Amino acid sequence: MTAVEKMEKLANVKSGVTPELEKLYHDTDNCVRCGRCTAVCPTYKATRKEMMSARGRVHLARKYLEGSLGVSKTFKLYNDLCLGCGACLEVCPPKIKTDELVGLIKQDIFGKQGHSLDEMMMLKSCSYPQSFRWIVKMIDLNKQLGLVHLLPPELKAKANMFPPAPDKTLRDLVKGVELTRGGGRTKVGYYPGCLTQSLYPDVGMAVVEVLINHGYDVVIPPETVCCGLPHKEGGEHSEHRRLAGKNIEFFASQGVDYIVTNCGTCTHALKEYGHIFTHDPAMADKAGEFAAKTRDIMDFLTEVAGLKAGPRSLGGIKVTYHDSCHLSRRLGVVKQPRKLLAALPGLTFEEMPKANWCCGAAGSYSFKHPATARQILEQKMANVAATGAQVVTAGCPSCLMQLDYGKREFGVDCLVKHPVQLLADTFYN
Repeated sequence: MTAVEKMEKLANVKSGVTPELEKLYHDTDNCVRCGRCTAVCPTYKATRKEMMSARGRVHLARKYLEGSLGVSKTFKLYNDLCLGCGACLEVCPPKIKTDELVGLIKQDIFGKQGHSLDEMMMLKSCSYPQSFRWIVKMIDLNKQLGLVHLLPPELKAKANMFPPAPDKTLRDLVKGVELTRGGGRTKVGYYPGCLTQSLYPDVGMAVVEVLINHGYDVVIPPETVCCGLPHKEGGEHSEHRRLAGKNIEFFASQGVDYIVTNCGTCTHALKEYGHIFTHDPAMADKAGEFAAKTRDIMDFLTEVAGLKAGPRSLGGIKVTYHDSCHLSRRLGVVKQPRKLLAALPGLTFEEMPKANWCCGAAGSYSFKHPATARQILEQKMANVAATGAQVVTAGCPSCLMQLDYGKREFGVDCLVKHPVQLLADTFYN
């Protein structure tokens, strides 16, 4: 087929294709099928199937956009099994954004066919974190009652991924107080995100403790709502905008100087707010300011706050670090976590082999595709074990949950922590 014929075929189906997706299609003309992506793609390594590599997914995307491939169950699965980790982009000579291409095709399919019941339930639980909290509590109760073993194998595997539910949420621990004073004139807004709020309130309290010890006043939302990324990726654009608007309005009303998160995925999502309101005069300036103020907590501490550790030694522990995909590849936060860990007294840092190899969490990926995610996680936990570290750290709660599941599933003897938790420990007596 000639280039002209391909353009004509694309024009025939272009009525439902966004300009962004059309541009990415044209970019794929530069794919030379060199195969470098196969060396770094976790799903290709797990399955050894060509269509699970970036090269294979580009081929499928072109056929779909040219109209010669319909929306089959297999096509949807191959797209859905992309982690979106971005590893392929790092080694791709023409820098084809396969993860974005796949994401936009998934949105295109959602727009035409809608969501499954499971997908709708997940998006609804993200919209209302209180419901997510109840789901976590119900899973925990079933574990305590010994009912999980009665579930089908796939549902049992999904339930076992969750850590024990904490007694209190972050909101419970801060007792509804929106402003915690650190004695400074600079006010930092802290966006905890859904998983920190419901599953890892100890991480949230560590963030607050560290910011106070650096002299900042800390503003915490009285109610956490989702960053909206799951809705954006699921094609629920109106809900994405609603959640974004709510987050923007709260922190704008507080007059904060910075906004920090302890989740690389949330940070990436919040920084994207500046793009989704560009054509909304009432929100454009606020969204742009919000995005400009947003930083990952480790980036903020090392590059803005003048990182300082407390006097307490951590007792000579060996620690390693896992690079979360959004944090390292989308935000470029790679040196900062290592700089933070290196500054802690009584800590020895051990670099992990393939530290930026995806852990298989990828938001809801591990729940939608537990078998593939487990294969990817097995490689990651082998790399953790190779370091001999007593603690493995990561800058994303989703990764923390996956790594914690991995240590239990594969018998790796280590603790799983956010680096800021270790920093907070140096301030405690």
